[in-house]
Amino acid sequence: MSGERPDFLEVYNAIEVPDPLVTMDASDPIVSKTVDTFFEAVQDSLDVSPRSLAGFFEYDYQMLVPMTVAKHEYRETNDFIQIFRKKGYQVLAAVTYTRDDFNAQITQFSKYPLLPPTVVTIRELQHLERIEAGLE
Repeated sequence: MSGERPDFLEVYNAIEVPDPLVTMDASDPIVSKTVDTFFEAVQDSLDVSPRSLAGFFEYDYQMLVPMTVAKHEYRETNDFIQIFRKKGYQVLAAVTYTRDDFNAQITQFSKYPLLPPTVVTIRELQHLERIEAGLE
């Protein structure tokens, strides 16, 4: 956290969402690098310490399961979603991995506008960290 950085909302809102990637291999290094860079940019934009990130934010990775007519049935899928969220509340960013009919992987990125309670939490964390650092 630094007092010289612009407000975190400016930095967060300025993050560019990558274009979708179409690859044949789920473990393509370009996909991994792009996903990591995107999530790191979102995380870094919040301008809070690693301790605050670990305590108040989390990553989740889940299989997407299509709904069926019979609710007790599902079919296997190669579709996944990876999200970064404020624990117990808002998703900030997500990456979906889906397979097309030719078995190519389509990786799509999204970033969501921050809701007011999320903004309040981040500002409170920044304030507490400035107090701990003796800056206030």
